[in-house]
Amino acid sequence: MRLSDDAHGLRSAMKMCHWVQRGVGRDTLGLLAILILSAFFAAELPVAADDSVSIYRSAHVELYTDMDATRVKSQLQRIDRVLEFSQRYWQRPLVGRIRCYLVNDLATWRSFDFPEPTARRVLRRIGGGTNLERQSDGKGKSQAVVYATTEPGVLEHEVVHAYCFQTFGHGGPAWYREGMAELIGQRLDTDPGAPCRASTLQLLRQSSGYTLAQLTKHEGDFTAALKNSAGRHAQTQEKAAIRVSLDDDNTMALKVGIEPQTWSDDDHAALQAARIDYAYSWAACYFLSQHRSYRERFRCYGQHVMCGAKISLADAFGDATPQVEFEFAQFLNNIEAGYRVDLCHWQWHEKQPARPLEIGAARVVQVRSALGYQPAGVQVESGSQYRISA
Repeated sequence: MRLSDDAHGLRSAMKMCHWVQRGVGRDTLGLLAILILSAFFAAELPVAADDSVSIYRSAHVELYTDMDATRVKSQLQRIDRVLEFSQRYWQRPLVGRIRCYLVNDLATWRSFDFPEPTARRVLRRIGGGTNLERQSDGKGKSQAVVYATTEPGVLEHEVVHAYCFQTFGHGGPAWYREGMAELIGQRLDTDPGAPCRASTLQLLRQSSGYTLAQLTKHEGDFTAALKNSAGRHAQTQEKAAIRVSLDDDNTMALKVGIEPQTWSDDDHAALQAARIDYAYSWAACYFLSQHRSYRERFRCYGQHVMCGAKISLADAFGDATPQVEFEFAQFLNNIEAGYRVDLCHWQWHEKQPARPLEIGAARVVQVRSALGYQPAGVQVESGSQYRISA
């Protein structure tokens, strides 16, 4: 079901949230129970095109892989956890199976016939991607197909895309699509502290970056220019490799297998731009999904846009947008590994009147624990000195 495109503002977003929640209920809970209880794979299933590639099936995944059977179960469990959270978050069950091609060594797939002609190039030069196969008559269900290497984090990221594509037909705006894939792929919902790694921190600190308004107005595919660079170099250097994937500590990295001197200024710019875009997309989705005052609106916004309605992030937050921008900027300035957004938010709704403090006077303020920034009721003056004691 697609909602009308003329719904705008927070009221529309909240209506959307209620509609989505009413639309699932017991069916989703039952589906999640099946996910948890179902067997992950059957080792006796026949191999695929040759003896090096085997097929494994769970309730929601058909996995083609050359991995050792002892490692496959853990991979299917990881996929299952990603899908479980995705279904719970977007309140929409996955219909059918996602087809995944998980490649450990591309050389062992030499005689395998991938359904996507460019799959080998994607795996070799980018590291992973998700394709949506639609029925030619436009009437059948869409089939999401994942191509991923075994590099940490790639499979989980692409499975989020596959769930969205197969369930909703799209992944939403670029910043939302990539940010949520990073967020859920890393399973951040289990730990309220930001698991922000050194490479992501460095990108966020060294770049001028985006405001939320700038990020959410970003048009196009974050990696399009980078893929074009890979294609140009591949014409002259067969072993060229550019991978847009997650590095060993699960942060966004772009791994380059081309000699640096062969890169043009445009190639370097595309590389850096893609890294920054992914970092800020993750930061925005992490901040909004963890903030106590904003997470439900953000969730409703996501459910709204995934169902096809036209609404901007500013529409969803309305008059609170300047406050959201202020706190996001503060988050970017202060973020460290383990940073807790839920403990650093501002209590904007508390309207304690602020009054000047006379010289020599004191004011006692009761501060509640674990509730972030709270008003002190003191109107400070520029150039004056104040002492705070607890």
